[in-house]
Amino acid sequence: MPVLTVRFLAIAGGAAFVLAALQVACGAPPEHDIHLPGGAPVAAVSLPVGSGFNGAITPTVSVADVRCQIYRRTVSPTCPDDASLARAYWPELQRTRDVVFVGLRTRPSCFHMNVEYLAEEHKVLFHCHHAGAWLGINPVVGAAQPADVTDVVMASTRGIAAGRLSLAREDRIEHWIIDLTSESGLGTVTIP
Repeated sequence: MPVLTVRFLAIAGGAAFVLAALQVACGAPPEHDIHLPGGAPVAAVSLPVGSGFNGAITPTVSVADVRCQIYRRTVSPTCPDDASLARAYWPELQRTRDVVFVGLRTRPSCFHMNVEYLAEEHKVLFHCHHAGAWLGINPVVGAAQPADVTDVVMASTRGIAAGRLSLAREDRIEHWIIDLTSESGLGTVTIP
């Protein structure tokens, strides 16, 4: 093989290696739902609270209880009757069965969410995740950051056995190589 061809191949191979390394360091993998071994997908929906609600919510299986918790944190320490609360928060939700309500801080940290049930641990795991690069531009110090917002998430418990159910949040940043994860407990509820 002529020397010129060998040099060309060496340069092309080196350039390909540098481009691949840059992709791993500066690029992000495509977004997708998180699925753990043995996990079963759970249907979940974020319920609008309005006005950038930011407060702690104790997990519950009662829509009346979650309505009252929000009212106590935003309006008054004393809750009105259930009918008044229902008119103020999600009037389309009447008697709910087979669901759990949790409060999740979703902004600015939860870009994408999916929920799974882990039967062996009798736990519902709320995955808050996004894809990110290992190297990136950090926000300017002192720049305005988005305010924290808590969303009420209603997740189905249909098909989950009765008893105490653990609820947890997993925060995950996916990279091409090695994801960064942390898990925090949200509480427990009793499934009737």
